[in-house]
Amino acid sequence: MRLLRVGEPASTVAADVRAGLTALGRGPAELGGIAVVGVQPLENGPSFDAVLVMPRGIVLVAGIDLPGPALHLEAPLHGQWKADNWPLVGKSAAVNPASASLRAADELAGRLAALTNGSVPISLILAVGPFVERVTPAKAENDRVRIVHPRPAALLEAITELVPAEGPACTVEQARAIVRLLDSNAPIQPDDVLMREGFAAGAAALARDGCAPALAEEASTVPMSPPANGQASTVRNGTGDAVPPAAAGASSVTAQKAKAAALAAAAQARQSTSAGTTQQPDSSGTPQAAGKAQQSGTERIRAAFAADDRPTDLIPPPLPKQRPAPSGRRSQLRLLPIAAVLVVVAGLVAAIVMATSTSGTGEQPEPANRAEQRAQDITVDGVQFTAVERWDNDTCQDLTYGDVQAKLQQTPCTRIRLASYLATTPGKQAAVSLAVIDFADPAHAKQLKAVADKPGSGGAADAANMSESWPDGKLTFHHAVYHSVVHGNSVRLVRVAWLDRPSTDKDRELDRIAKTAFRVPVE
Repeated sequence: MRLLRVGEPASTVAADVRAGLTALGRGPAELGGIAVVGVQPLENGPSFDAVLVMPRGIVLVAGIDLPGPALHLEAPLHGQWKADNWPLVGKSAAVNPASASLRAADELAGRLAALTNGSVPISLILAVGPFVERVTPAKAENDRVRIVHPRPAALLEAITELVPAEGPACTVEQARAIVRLLDSNAPIQPDDVLMREGFAAGAAALARDGCAPALAEEASTVPMSPPANGQASTVRNGTGDAVPPAAAGASSVTAQKAKAAALAAAAQARQSTSAGTTQQPDSSGTPQAAGKAQQSGTERIRAAFAADDRPTDLIPPPLPKQRPAPSGRRSQLRLLPIAAVLVVVAGLVAAIVMATSTSGTGEQPEPANRAEQRAQDITVDGVQFTAVERWDNDTCQDLTYGDVQAKLQQTPCTRIRLASYLATTPGKQAAVSLAVIDFADPAHAKQLKAVADKPGSGGAADAANMSESWPDGKLTFHHAVYHSVVHGNSVRLVRVAWLDRPSTDKDRELDRIAKTAFRVPVE
C-alpha cells in the first residue's frame, strides 16, 4: 500500500498507524491501494489518521488516544470504555473516547457512498493506543467497525476482514475521484502507479480497447453508528439523501445497470471518435450523452461514479497518426533498428564473457543494500542465537510506544534498529527482542534509558511480532526479563521470555541470556 501524506497526525497513535501501514510495503501482494494519511475531509471536522482507498473497499482509520497503556480494553461502541477495569471518563459529555470519531466517520461514509453510489464497501478502524494487548468485544457491534491497537499484524488482519479479497476492482479514475474528495490538494497519482496498487485499468483505456469495465458488486454502506431503539438502518443514495434499505438496494442495482450500459455505449462510440467525429457541448452543460462537454470540479468527480451519466473522458481522443517516411529513405530507416539490435546483442555477449572469466575467483559481489541481509547465527557464552527478523527505521517514534515514544517525540533519534532472535540453551528456547536506538547526543541516550527502565513506561516494538515470524505467529513478552545498557550515543533495550513455557522476571537463566544478548549484533 502506497502512503500519501497530506496533513499532520491527528492523534498520538497516528505514528503507530503509519508504521503499521509502512510495514505492508507497496504493491498489491498483500492489500494494494493508496493510504491518504493525516486527512481532514470534513470542513471543521476532525482529521482521520488515514483513509485507505483500496481497489475493493475504503477503510477509515481514526486514532483514539488512551490515558496510558492497557492490557485489557473493554470498548463497546456506544457504552463506557474501561482500561484494565478502570472507567475512562473524559471532560466532555461523550459516552466514550470514540464518540466523536464515530460521528465523523458516519458523515464521511455518507459522502463517500453518495460519490460511489454505494458500490464500494466503507468501513472504520478505531486505532487505540499508546498500547493495548487485548480488546473486547473481539468484534464490534457493527460488522463494518474494528477496534485494534495498530500493530502491523493486527492492522493487516482487520483490513482483510473488512475489505473483500475478490470481485471487480475500482478503476484508476474512480480511485483518483475518491482521493480528490478526501483532499482536493492531494498529488494526482498517474495510471501506472495506481495499477501497480491493484486498481483496474482506466475506463478511457478500456473504451479505447473496445471493452467496458465490470462494476463493483452491490455493497450497502452501513452507518458507523448503529441506530438505537431498534430503528431501521438507512443508506444514502446518489444525491446523499437517506433512503430505506430496500429502496437503496433496488436503486443500487438499477444504478449499476445504467452505468454498465453507459460504459458499453462509450466503447461503441470509439469508432465514431476515431473517424474524426468531434463532440460539441450543448447549452445545458449536462453530461447525458457522449457529446456533452466535460464537467469540472465536484461535478466531474461525481461523474466518475454517476449511474445515469457517462463521463466524457470515457471516449478518448483519436490517436495521432504517424507520418509516413519518404519512400526514398524507407529501406534505409528499416535497417537502423536491425543495426541497433546487433549492437545490443554484441554488448550482452561481451558482458557474459567478462562475467564468466571472473567467476572462477569465488568472490561474490557486494550486495547493494546490506540492510536487507539478516545476521548469521552466532554463539555467545554457550548460547546460540538464531536470527528471526530485523527492522530498521530513522523515525523512532514509529516503532515505539508509551512514554518511550513520547520521549522520542521530544528528543528525536537518528536511527532505530530492531532484531529478534531465538536463543537456544540445552533443552530450552527463549525469544530475544532487541532494540538499539541511536542519538546525536550521548546524553539523550542516557535520558531515554532512564525512561525505559521505569515499569509500565512502554518500550520498542518487537521485529518478529510485526511480521508474525515467531513459530506461533505473535509472542507476548509478559513477565519477560528486561535489561538495558548505554554504549556511547546508543541505548540497547533487551527483553527475553521463554518460547514454550511461562516466564518470570526473576528467572536466572533468562537473566543470563538477556545479559549475553548485549553482545549480539542487530544487523
